[in-house]
Amino acid sequence: MIRAVLVDDEPLALERLSRMLQQSGVVEVLGTFSHPAEALLALSETRPDVFFLDIEMPGIDGLALADQLLSVEPTTQIVFVTAYNEYAIEAFELNALDYLLKPVRRERLLKTLSRITKENSEEEKARLKVICLGGFRVFLDMGDNSIFRWRTSKAEELFAFLVHHRGQAVRRQMILDAVWEHLDGDRATAHFHTTLYYLRRSMDSAGFPGLIHHESGLYWVDTSRIDCDYYELSALALSKGDRMKSSAFATKLVSLYQGGYLEGEGWLWAEAARQDLEERYLSALLQVHDEYLAERDITSAIAILKEALRITPVNETIHGKLIHAYMLINDRVAAIEQYEVLRSKLKAEYGIEPSDLIRNMLPRE
Repeated sequence: MIRAVLVDDEPLALERLSRMLQQSGVVEVLGTFSHPAEALLALSETRPDVFFLDIEMPGIDGLALADQLLSVEPTTQIVFVTAYNEYAIEAFELNALDYLLKPVRRERLLKTLSRITKENSEEEKARLKVICLGGFRVFLDMGDNSIFRWRTSKAEELFAFLVHHRGQAVRRQMILDAVWEHLDGDRATAHFHTTLYYLRRSMDSAGFPGLIHHESGLYWVDTSRIDCDYYELSALALSKGDRMKSSAFATKLVSLYQGGYLEGEGWLWAEAARQDLEERYLSALLQVHDEYLAERDITSAIAILKEALRITPVNETIHGKLIHAYMLINDRVAAIEQYEVLRSKLKAEYGIEPSDLIRNMLPRE
């Protein structure tokens, strides 16, 4: 059965499509929603195979919602349902599975369902393991975890750039501006086509034919055959609520972050994403810390703060939280030692002393 979620702000259209899907005999409708924000929650709770999204909705439209859904789960299938055909190109750029015009005809819907069923029933294919945290490495799913060997450094960067965009179609000019920014137009285009040719040949030889797609000046990678730590950590960092109280969640979060995003590769186009992911990771760590603190699990809270300081060692706020945690368990020695660590780092980095707020946390003589 195909597991589906429907989003449309028109109740009658929502009811009609839900009824047609259920009557097909191959679809289980997990939920119907009038508000886009509810769909994001549905993704985390139910993991549907496909979302049927209206495009014209107040607030977050269907295109923006699809972009958010794909950022959390790149392999989610998207089918747009709309009364307007001018969105077809934008839908294609988001790598949507299909595009249905209202009123949806039964025969046309059955063709869409056939495509979904075919993709879902395909024999399991080999997968690439892509590591983006702490550098960039690609491993082949061959039992011995063989590392993929790149013909050129630009082939590696081109593949990383496509992985970075999570299966979304990217225009050629955008690739040229990012990867071949130092070359003029004609030379950059020539280098791009040569690199793409070698990249696709290498992937074909490694047992991944058709992994790189292109059409009408748009290029994308098939993320359904990729396991990527960047995708997984990004999804975890968006988690909220009770899930963060789980020690397994915290362990997984920390184990994934083995360094900065594409750290050490020198690719300028990755800088903004590197900083954004680091900030979201730290934010998630502090939320986990707050959950542990609320549960009075101070030992776990301290461990999380130490991990946060590994990422940002001169962060006075996090040092303060750690000093506070030590005081909660009456470990006065550790609190004073942590203050001295902070004091030394601030002096070396900025030539300043810790704030009075931090100093006043220390035990009184």
